[in-house]
Amino acid sequence: MSTRSWKVYYRYWINSRIHAQGIMRGPLVCEKYPNKYRGTITIVGREILTEKNRKITLRVQARNLALKNWIVKPDVFFELSRKDGGNKVIEDILVYKSERRNTKNVSWDSFVLLERDFWQNDGKNPDDYIRFACFHHKQNGKHKLLGESTLRVIDFLENEGRKQRFPLGGLSELLVSCEFEKTFLEYIDGGLEVQLNIAIDFTASNRDKNYDLHKNGPDETCYEYAIRVVGNILERYDSDKQISVYGFGGEFNNSGFVSHEFALTGNNEKLKSTGFQR
Repeated sequence: MSTRSWKVYYRYWINSRIHAQGIMRGPLVCEKYPNKYRGTITIVGREILTEKNRKITLRVQARNLALKNWIVKPDVFFELSRKDGGNKVIEDILVYKSERRNTKNVSWDSFVLLERDFWQNDGKNPDDYIRFACFHHKQNGKHKLLGESTLRVIDFLENEGRKQRFPLGGLSELLVSCEFEKTFLEYIDGGLEVQLNIAIDFTASNRDKNYDLHKNGPDETCYEYAIRVVGNILERYDSDKQISVYGFGGEFNNSGFVSHEFALTGNNEKLKSTGFQR
C-alpha cells in the first residue's frame, strides 16, 4: 500500500438482521482523491464459543491435482474457509492457509485448530459449512483455482478419526482427516491408570528467619495446605488410592549426609500411604 493517508468510513446498516450478525461495511476513501472508488471494507464480528475450545489436529493430502502437463514444477497450496450457509452477506472467512508444495500429489504438514474455528456463531447451525480450495500459486497474486469442495461442519466433525474425501473435479481430490485432542477424563474412561506420587523439598531454601515450611506445629503450613488441597483432588483418579510420599534435599533420620530421595514413611519397603490427614 502507498504512503497516502487512508481512512475507513463505516456506514451502519439499519437492517436489524445484519446488525444481529455483527456486520459493518463501508467504503475505503483516500483523502487525496475522496471521490475515486477504492473498494469497500467489511468487518464481521462473532461471539467466541468458549465451550468449543477443544483442539483438532488436521492432516490434508492432495491426489491427482489438475495441473497442465507442461508445468514442470507445481507450486500448490490449499485454503480452509468457513461459511455461514444461511448468510448471503458474509463471504467465506479464511481459517487456515497451508504452505506451498512442489508436487501434484501432496501431503501437507499437519496443523491444529480449535473447534470454534469451524463454526460461525453458536456452534449449532446445521447450515454452517467449511470449504477446502486448492490453488496453483502465481507470482502476480492471481492464483489459479484447481478445485474446491464444501461440507457441512457438523458432518465433518462427526466423522472425526476417519479420512474424508473432498472431490475437486475429475480425478483430483483432497483427503482430510481430523482428530480431537483427548481430554484427561477420556483417557481415564479408556482405561488409563494413574499413580499419584508426592515429593517434598527439604532443602535449606525452604526455611528462613520468619517462616519454616516444615515446621511441625498446631497450624497448617503452606506445604501441608497445598498437598491436602491438590492431593484430595488427584487421589480420586489414583488407581489403588495408595500414595507414595518422598522427600529430597535433606538429612533423613540424622544420617549425616544429604539424600535426594528418601521415603517419608520411614520404611523404604513400605513407601505408600492411604489418604491425606494431619
